[in-house]
Amino acid sequence: MTSALPSFAMLLLTGATLGERYGRRRLFAGGLGLFTAGSAAAALAPSIGWLIAARAVQGVGAVVEGASWQWIFWLNVPIGVALLPIARAKLAETTGP
Repeated sequence: MTSALPSFAMLLLTGATLGERYGRRRLFAGGLGLFTAGSAAAALAPSIGWLIAARAVQGVGAVVEGASWQWIFWLNVPIGVALLPIARAKLAETTGP
């Protein structure tokens, strides 16, 4: 954990400075886009090296000011709640041999 602190501090300070200069909304939208692209790249990663690189991109895109780290996990909750009834209704039950 402590090895990540210097890079987090650097990205936090850089993000705050860029937000001051170019606008917080613009930087938030850019970070969100970068995080989303990193998520897609992680999902499509053909190897562990690509996965690690995609997760690094996600980390850069996720440094936002004014929001705690927990909010990113709350994004998954409504998606899961919405998909559960669809999965139960539309997916056939299968078992292995």
